[in-house]
Amino acid sequence: MAGAHGARLGLAGAARPLFTHRPRLDVNFIRQDYFYPAFRNELTVSLRASADLFARSTITIEGLTHTLSPNGALNVTENASTSPAPAFEPRADWEQSAGSLLLTVAPSGAARTIT
Repeated sequence: MAGAHGARLGLAGAARPLFTHRPRLDVNFIRQDYFYPAFRNELTVSLRASADLFARSTITIEGLTHTLSPNGALNVTENASTSPAPAFEPRADWEQSAGSLLLTVAPSGAARTIT
């Protein structure tokens, strides 16, 4: 049977019995437009997953403290050259006091490198 031990979840050999993989989510970089206080700022985050992302799963980015942005939904824009189909929902949940941003993987999911 051709491809019996092929790729699953974007991983070569993942269809083999007892295959194990420890998934990782690496941050390639996080940067901001301005370092001056009280300026309107945009953050750019580049992530790389070691396996495909399941649709509707969530990723939390933490440690974004000392901000002025109130709690609520924030717009998410993606770099179309690194992720042709949207990897995340267009809005993310922001919690100022915790400094956390909750991203939800889009229904298309399966993106591995997201900027």
